[in-house]
Amino acid sequence: MGTRTWNEARATKRIDAKIDGLPLKDIEVKDYVRDTDLTNLAGHVAYRVDGVHLYADILNLADMP
Repeated sequence: MGTRTWNEARATKRIDAKIDGLPLKDIEVKDYVRDTDLTNLAGHVAYRVDGVHLYADILNLADMP
């Protein structure tokens, strides 16, 4: 069984190996629309999405009932 702790060198090696195995010239980029079917996704199709992440630090969270 492998280790379950994150290791930067191991992660970088795995990511680089995945990138090297990609046929970058064959990847098709499509715009994601509301009715996009996300079942059986092809490995050579990428979807462009708009997204926002919002992080908030609620200072008085412990005081809320």
